[in-house]
Amino acid sequence: MLIRYPLLVVLTLIFMTSCKSQDGFYNLSNKIYSIRKEKAPKFEAQEKRSKEIRKMLFENGKLAFFSNSENLFMLDGYDIETSLNYVTLWNSNGEVNYVFNLNEFELKEESLYSNKLKELIETWDIEDYLQNTKGTPDFGALDIVATKMKVIDDKWLIENITFKEFLIED
Repeated sequence: MLIRYPLLVVLTLIFMTSCKSQDGFYNLSNKIYSIRKEKAPKFEAQEKRSKEIRKMLFENGKLAFFSNSENLFMLDGYDIETSLNYVTLWNSNGEVNYVFNLNEFELKEESLYSNKLKELIETWDIEDYLQNTKGTPDFGALDIVATKMKVIDDKWLIENITFKEFLIED
């Protein structure tokens, strides 16, 4: 009987931690959806689909790197010609890449964005970089929403910036 008690305590702690992480991710995903839906109501259907995909990825273990205590980043590029979204979601422990529209979804093995762009998002230097970038984006460039989700006092602070895709070398 004594051996079962420590095992029960360990299993209970694992379950509680798992539930907290799950609730934290669902709350964060819902918050992202609400903020982005409010800023661009005409893309509400795509934002809802994006939220559903994030939930599916989390439930299937593809976002196992998610933590309630570590910043999370997302690049979501929209191609107006094809209605496809190109999404990378990452932190220091992992990354997931996928392409979707309202009817299709495909996981990608390779990163969809350059390491340099991801570094700019992680340090949130993208605004300064964009102001100092000369030239204009190519015709047909993706409309990108970069999102930084930062944990402060156990609460998520979400920052977004939008820009046109531009050539950036690693």
